[in-house]
Parts: sequence; C-alpha cells; structure tokens
Amino acid sequence: MLPASESGMKPVSQDEWYQIKLDREIEVTHAEVRHALDLVNQVTFVKQNDSNETTDGSDWIFESKVKGKYRLVDFRNTPSTPAKELGLYLVLDLAKLPIPNDAIY
Repeated sequence: MLPASESGMKPVSQDEWYQIKLDREIEVTHAEVRHALDLVNQVTFVKQNDSNETTDGSDWIFESKVKGKYRLVDFRNTPSTPAKELGLYLVLDLAKLPIPNDAIY
C-alpha cells in the first residue's frame, strides 16, 4: 500500500512511488572500472532463465557484451554471490544510491 499523500500534494501511482529519481554524473576511476569488470567476469552468464517462478518478486538481471557476443544472466529470488557483489558495488559503492544495505538481498 502506498503512503498517503501529504496535504496539497498530488497522489502518486505505484510506478511513480518505486522509481529512483537521480540525475547526476560521477567520475569513475580506472581502479573502480577494473574492479567492476573483475566482478562482471565472476558472474556466470547464461542464455536466459526461462523460469517464471519467484517467491518475492525480486529479479537481478545483468547484461554484457564481450567480443561481439551478448550475454545475459537473470537471477530470480536470490542472486549468486558474484552477482550480488557486483550489484551491491554498482548500486551502493559507485552510484551511492540512498538504499539501506539490508534492504537489498
């Protein structure tokens, strides 16, 4: 359920409520890029996860292009350890999104 709108504010839809709105530019060092690429290389990529089964709606998706070939990995419910480390690094360390660490699993 969405929180009630403040007096005088327009109500927001569920899609609007869940959007992360951020418009900024960050500089990424060579070491940070190398670390991110090292994490990407640890993720096992597959063609696609055809399973639609999910217990909580979470879905981690990473896409990559290496030597002209497209790669995709799709984790439902719980990502692999390398995928989780990559996701947390991108979201928390590089993007510095204001998401509590324990809210991402």
